[in-house]
Amino acid sequence: FPVTIATWTHVALSCDSSKVIRCYRDGVLASESSTIATPTFAAANQIGRYATVYGNFAIAELSIWNRALTQSEILRYKDKRLKGTESGPVAYYPMNDNSQVLIDKVGGKNAIASNTITWTRRNGYAAPDVRSERYALSFDGVDDYASTAYDGSFVASPGFSFGGWVFALNYRDWE
Repeated sequence: FPVTIATWTHVALSCDSSKVIRCYRDGVLASESSTIATPTFAAANQIGRYATVYGNFAIAELSIWNRALTQSEILRYKDKRLKGTESGPVAYYPMNDNSQVLIDKVGGKNAIASNTITWTRRNGYAAPDVRSERYALSFDGVDDYASTAYDGSFVASPGFSFGGWVFALNYRDWE
């Protein structure tokens, strides 16, 4: 689904136990589809890349959940830093590390950046509990990504969710 280029957008994907996948843009349902098989994520340990496609965007506040979040939960969590006491997060990368190591504040499975990733200030970040002086991780669309220790095993019943803020630099990444 399309996002606005050069604008911070909260993007979330939720898959419930009935295998309905819902995509949300800024907390609003943008698309919905059913799948026959349980989705698997062989590349779930990659941030910024899927197979051989590298993203050209910045990302902040990435969270991975072992359950399907409802729309109201997505709206509630999108503008706040997670505390680690919520029900279901298996990973949370605030992306405020400014180093080659991305700290997982919930699951402890830190990510290691490949190549030389770029950290940028989150100017224009209007969320009330996520301050603009924080950093975001930028991917160049050529060869930047980060690897985590997750193997995708969290993708199981009763579902899963991903969410985070993105600043897309071109449409190729969102087609």
